Amino acid sequence: MDAHGNGQEVVLDHVFSCDTRVPSFRHFNKDLFTGMCVLAGCDFLPSVPGIGITRAYNLVSKYRNLDRVLSTLKFEKGDQMPEDYARSFREAVAVFHHARIYDVSLKRIKHLKPIPEELLQFLDEELDFLGPEILPSLATSIAQGNIDPCTMEAFNVFPSTVNHVSTANIKKICGPFSRQEAFTQASKDSSVFAISSNKSRKETTGKHDIQITINATSFFLCVLMSLRVELVSGKR
Repeated sequence: MDAHGNGQEVVLDHVFSCDTRVPSFRHFNKDLFTGMCVLAGCDFLPSVPGIGITRAYNLVSKYRNLDRVLSTLKFEKGDQMPEDYARSFREAVAVFHHARIYDVSLKRIKHLKPIPEELLQFLDEELDFLGPEILPSLATSIAQGNIDPCTMEAFNVFPSTVNHVSTANIKKICGPFSRQEAFTQASKDSSVFAISSNKSRKETTGKHDIQITINATSFFLCVLMSLRVELVSGKR
């Protein structure tokens, strides 16, 4: 997109089916494309020294298998490749496919896509890195912009009329939803708890999952355009 708002639409399915463009992703799928992006370095995992977008593309294009790519990198880079890189790589890829998002229709948190059993076993069902589990009622309040997702306190409230949840109260309640359940329970126990809302304000349900999708798509498009520029100009 340029400064005037004019842009070029990139349809991922068309990218995979077109073999006349450079670079060609004819033999890629979404998993391989995501793996290539993560190999080149992303917000969730820095790249192995010496691996940029062009090298990542060449490796994935050659082997068409992410496990073989990781094995090749381990052989080539030796000590330059962190011991836990393979697991960190799988986790970073999983974030793009299986992050927890808010489902507007179901009004609850769910995974962007179901997690395959093989991946669950590999991760030992430790899925905190995909986002926290949140009670449906609290998730809805956050999605609607009524509650701050960091402090778990209500927006647009008068301090004198709200009993905020203290750290001590939070620590009293444990379980998979510890902080969220503590917030809910403490709210029930409070003598006064009010969320002030503006009736004329439009609800913004679903803005979180939309934002996650947009952020991931923007990242993929930036990588795609950067790779094309590097290959066409001959940079390595």
